[in-house]
Amino acid sequence: MNAIQKTNLVINFSLSPQDSLMLKGIAICAMLWHHLFTTAEYGNFVLFLGGLGKVCVAIFLFASGYGLYVQYNKLNLSPTKEGVKVGVIFLVKRFVKFYVNYWVVFIIFVPIGVFVFGRTLNQPYGESVNLFKHFIFDVLGVQGFHSYNITWWFNKLIILLYLLFPLLFFLIKRLPWMTLLGLLVVLRFGNHFDLLNANIELSVWLFPFALGMFWASKTDILNVLSQKLNKYLFLSISVVFLLGFVWIRTHNIIPHWSATRIDGFLTLSIALFVITYIRNTKYLNMILTYFGKHSINIYMVHTFIFYYWFKGFISSFQHPVVQFLVLLFVCLIISTTLEFVKTKCGIYKLQNQLISRFNQ
Repeated sequence: MNAIQKTNLVINFSLSPQDSLMLKGIAICAMLWHHLFTTAEYGNFVLFLGGLGKVCVAIFLFASGYGLYVQYNKLNLSPTKEGVKVGVIFLVKRFVKFYVNYWVVFIIFVPIGVFVFGRTLNQPYGESVNLFKHFIFDVLGVQGFHSYNITWWFNKLIILLYLLFPLLFFLIKRLPWMTLLGLLVVLRFGNHFDLLNANIELSVWLFPFALGMFWASKTDILNVLSQKLNKYLFLSISVVFLLGFVWIRTHNIIPHWSATRIDGFLTLSIALFVITYIRNTKYLNMILTYFGKHSINIYMVHTFIFYYWFKGFISSFQHPVVQFLVLLFVCLIISTTLEFVKTKCGIYKLQNQLISRFNQ
């Protein structure tokens, strides 16, 4: 085997921005299927895939944790006043990007929901409550499962994880294996108490987020290992792990280790499959990357389309694959339109101006 052929068999375990987009593309497809098919109306296999689609949350968190770790690590911060300042600015920038995306969707879709489709604020927030207070919480993204759009519960989760990120970075940087073991304990027993009174299963979702950070911290070691082992061995391992964790997830083989508690491990096997196979598959790579670019917008708006506003239209298509494709197509059109509006209205320009102010 010559040098070129040998190089082709070496895997780069570092996730590129495109790899992360592919993961998010898989996640958003899993999310749509999960939300569309939660009953056995279309058969047990469709329902099985619908339940499995919940892994979308762990995939998004894994990719976010990985990206944050890589970017934060590049800052090479020292434990000084200036280092703390730079770290705070890093988080503020993340929040600016998050809220710009979220508020654009909120400002457009909530009024349409209230005044066009008649879904009043009382329906998600409850009767005889302080609507103004809950509305402000919703604007801030911390309303949880009582958000105007129920799937926006994820906003509260990612906000909390952003806030916890510096602590997790510190721990994983210095005590990676002990931190991961500690989070496994939290994953196992965290259901007995509500971490930070968040009501969003923070104990479950901390692990996949930290696992992405852990992967980012160990890519150099993995890349050295890749030079010694055959690429196709890693591909085989990823497939075996993927099928194995799906089986464990759905069959409750290990007591207290099933469903979403397995999703961090399942995500790890999916990420491994992406870098050993999908990364080198031209058209699938392109399609998933495209979906990944629109994944945030699709996450933000898809529930309005298939559940709140046009439930009858989506369900009028009898075949589940057709329903999925129609919803995906509609969401992509909306996302493309949102990106056009944000560009033409100077939203991104404003976002960049806000971010640049923190660099001064």
